[in-house]
Order: sequence, then structure tokens, then C-alpha cells
Amino acid sequence: MLILPEKAAGYYCDIGNEYLNQRNETLMNVDEIRFYKMLLIIVLIISFSVYSQKKEITFTLDGYIDYALSHNPSIHAAGSSIKASMQEIRLATALPDPMIMGRAGIDNGLMPASIGVSQMIMQPVTIAFEKKYAKYKKEAEEARLYQAASDVVYRVRSIYFILYETGQLIKIKNQNLALLRQYEELTKTAYANGTAAQSSLIKVGLEISRLEDGIRSDELKTVTLHQELAAVLGINEYVKFPFPESKPLLKNAIQPDSIVLLVQNKYPGLNAMRKEILSEKAMQASAKSRFLPDISFGIEYMKSSDAITGSAADETWMLSPSVSLSIPVWFGKKAALVQKAGFNAMKMEQQTNNMQNMIVAQAVMFKNELHDAQLKEKLLSEVLVPQARQMLVLMENEYRTGISRSLDVLDGQRMLFDLEMEKIMEQTRALNAEAALLQLVGDTGMAEPQ
Repeated sequence: MLILPEKAAGYYCDIGNEYLNQRNETLMNVDEIRFYKMLLIIVLIISFSVYSQKKEITFTLDGYIDYALSHNPSIHAAGSSIKASMQEIRLATALPDPMIMGRAGIDNGLMPASIGVSQMIMQPVTIAFEKKYAKYKKEAEEARLYQAASDVVYRVRSIYFILYETGQLIKIKNQNLALLRQYEELTKTAYANGTAAQSSLIKVGLEISRLEDGIRSDELKTVTLHQELAAVLGINEYVKFPFPESKPLLKNAIQPDSIVLLVQNKYPGLNAMRKEILSEKAMQASAKSRFLPDISFGIEYMKSSDAITGSAADETWMLSPSVSLSIPVWFGKKAALVQKAGFNAMKMEQQTNNMQNMIVAQAVMFKNELHDAQLKEKLLSEVLVPQARQMLVLMENEYRTGISRSLDVLDGQRMLFDLEMEKIMEQTRALNAEAALLQLVGDTGMAEPQ
């Protein structure tokens, strides 16, 4: 267990309550409710980490995921975007700031003079569309937070699986290296006695060198994996993470047969784009509503004097209320805003369709890869590796009785060695494919709330 100092700033704790309070519950269906519950869980994890003095990280897949959700900078950045979008809702419903006015004449000694205040009242329909625009923008940012969380979880899983694979490969190579060194001693003795060929001794040496170089490369790869995992966890220093000892298991199982429908409905990136389309359509409606006149109310406190005498005795003060109506005369700019919002909505619809096609294609690819990797792993685990192990035992017995050559034993050992490594790599390929499918449906490593 590693304890690291808390580095996050404490300003996320109110996100969850704020966005749910501003959400119109009557418009939420079951899937949306589940989505926002999951989002609230993510935000609460961030909030908890912010106010803790120290955060412990356990060297397990769940421990890494929990720490990454609390500390990864991209998740904190997405949380800040949600807070900024909440202010957009306030701005949409707020009236323009009041204006203070002061004026004076110049023909007769700065008389009359007045000071006043005015308040513009926007059209209610404009305010409603502005609020819709800000609401959809906020929901798009919430979907992006969800996507950032699922992306971080996928990166943690992927690195963890490769770390498991690398540790297992180093273990297998070290075991084979120990056997080869024992076999090398036996071959040297046999060669000295004239019962083994020099080629057998050379081949053993080559096999040993190949394994030592492979172990060196895997150890160097491990350093890179440690750095990548630390970066995803939001740690700014090198940490030597242990190799996972057992095959990782994913909590949330996925049904590959329904993956296309799940991706179309649940991929956070698509949901964010759909909200952006709605926001642009609301912006277009808002721009159209600006063709309507705006109303301003004002009140002036006016001081005046006699224009001829200018005597102070003739000065009078009065309150003068006023109402003004602002009617647009030229429509060029407002028409351009309407057209711009319409074109943006069309562009985003095309981008959404393109993204959906690409994501569905990726889902089908990962689905096929998962199926293929699972079949190969099963074949290797249940058939090929046991048979290769049995064959090696037979070859060793035949070598002791003089039936097989030492080179045959080396070939049998290499075959078993290669098949064991292939089995580990197929396990990792299956895990990575399943993790990629979970990422495409927005999984964050936690059980989906019911």
C-alpha cells in the first residue's frame, strides 16, 4: 500500500447537488436517471478525495481505478467545465445589469441636468431559449465528465493487464532460463565425455542468450508501464508498482451480442454530441427570438432651471419615469446568428453520425477480437499447452534412454515455452478487448446503480 500526499484543490464537493437541483426531473427517463446517479458517484469520489488529507492506494485493479478517478487531471478538468456551465444557466436567466445614466445640457450652463437608472427586460421567450441552450451545454459537459472517467478507467485497466502479462512472461522466462542452465551443465558434461555434439552446446548457449535478452527487454518495458500508470493516477513521481499475481477479472460483464445497441445508446461521446446538437438548435431559436423588441424601464431624477435667468430660485427637481421599446431596424447580424446556429447544428449532426458509425465499427472489431482471443486461450489452455508439456516429458525420458537427441529436447522445451507465453498474451488480448467494449458503453469500473 502506497500513501501519497493529497494534491487536489477543494472545490468539487457541491457539483453533484448543483447539477441535480438544476435538472428538470420530469424530463428524465430511466436511462437518464441511471446516468446521473453514476455521474454523482464519480463526483462524490472526487469530492471525498479533495477533503482527505492523505489518499491511500492499494495495489489492485480496483485500488488503481479508485485512485485514478480521484486524482486524474482530466477528470478534475471535466468537473471544472461542469461548474463553468452551471454559471451559464445563471447568466441565461439573469436580467442584464442595470445602467446608471447621467446627462446635462451644454447650451445653458449644464442645465437641465439629470441622473437615473434603467433596466432592460428581455423577452421571456428569449430567456427560455437561452436557458435551454445553457442546460443542454451543461448536460454535454456532464457526459464529457462521464466519458473522461470511462477513458481513465480503460487506460488503468489496459496498463494493468499489460503489467500482468509482462510479469507472467518474465516469470515463465526465468523458469525456462533456470532449466536451460541446468541443461547446459548436463550438455557440457556430456560433451566432455564425447556423448554430446558441439552443436547441442552452442544451441543451448543461444537459447540462454535469447531468454536473457527477452527478460532485459521486459524489465525495461516494466519501467515504462510504471511511468504510464503513475501518469494516469495523477502521480508526478516514479512509483515501482508490483506485478499482479493472478489473472485480472472485470467486475461488469458485457453481452457482446447486444454491444451495437448498447454503444449507440450509452457511449458518452455520442450523448455529449447529441446534447450539443440540442443546444445549437436552442441557440438558433434564441437568435430568432431576438427579432422581437426589448423593453427598458427607467427613472430619472432631473434638475432644471429657468433658461433665461438661470437663477437658483427657479431650479426644480423632479422624478421622471420612462419606458422605452427597442425595435431592431437592421436584421443582418441577427439573421447571420440564426444561420450560424443552424449550420452548426447540421455540422454536429453529421459529426455525430460519423462518430456513431466509427464507434459501432470499433465495437464490432473488439467483439470479434474478444471472441477470437477467448477461443485461442481455451485451445491453448485445454489442448496445446497440456500436450506440449506431455510431449516434453516423453522427450526427456527418450533422451535419457538414448532414443531422442538433446536438440529434440531443446525444441520441445522451446515449443512449450512459446505456447505458455502465447496463452498469457491471448488472455491479455481478451481482457483488453473486453475493457475496450466496456469503455464504449461508458463503464467506470463500478456496478451500475439500479
